[in-house]
Amino acid sequence: MERNKPKEIRYDLLGAKVVENLQKRHFDAYYCQTKEDALKKAIELIPEDDVVSWGGSVSIDEIGLLNYVKENRQVIDRDSAKSPEERVHLMRQSLLCDTFLMSTNSMTEDGVLVNIDGNGNRVAALCYGPKSVVMIVGVNKVCKTLDDAIKGLKAPSDTSELETVIDKANKLDASKYTEKSWNALQNAIDAGNKVLENKDATQEEINAATYYRWERELLALAETEPCSSVPAVRFAELPAPKQVSRNVAERSATPHIGNASLDIYPGCDTNVT
Repeated sequence: MERNKPKEIRYDLLGAKVVENLQKRHFDAYYCQTKEDALKKAIELIPEDDVVSWGGSVSIDEIGLLNYVKENRQVIDRDSAKSPEERVHLMRQSLLCDTFLMSTNSMTEDGVLVNIDGNGNRVAALCYGPKSVVMIVGVNKVCKTLDDAIKGLKAPSDTSELETVIDKANKLDASKYTEKSWNALQNAIDAGNKVLENKDATQEEINAATYYRWERELLALAETEPCSSVPAVRFAELPAPKQVSRNVAERSATPHIGNASLDIYPGCDTNVT
């Protein structure tokens, strides 16, 4: 298909230039005009018997590569973890995989990769560990100079931990917890979902709604206050007694409970007593 639109021509020229400069830096680099071509090339670069893992990246998901490797390769998927501890373990294991998939925060026209990483797992894998690293990089991430690339950096917000904890909380059974702990948990779930819906949420805002607050405070509160261990408190409505003048000498009994005492007179309503 002929590409004659100004934007397509500019991208093709820029892509060829970046590939040439990356190859000068001893990278194996390829320029693909479409997402379909990019997916096909990426699959060619991943041997069938490779164990594959990945860092957080919209690019590898957009071209369909993430779904492909999950269905056709052995993978180390941190999102399959059942607990935060297991998730950390899988992230560490991913550094020993055969092929690691990722993108880059930005790249210069002369082939310099620029990255900033919230957890450090992407940058760690890029530097050392996996046998090979496959990067899917959109032309939109290419900058003229290194200064331009650095100025445009923004630390990626990682919501994965928050999503895991919300999923865990949503599976809890309300009947097993006190009203106090359950309401606290629901309020935190609502707050966490609002953070997830905010595309501009900072990492600090995400962290405030995630692991420490949920695991240490709310889930711990729910687990230590099962409703079965708290006796039900019931109040009975009593009729107001008629005001009658009494002679203290006529009282039948005066029971004492601690510092409290109760005068009982003949004819006293037994229900009130």
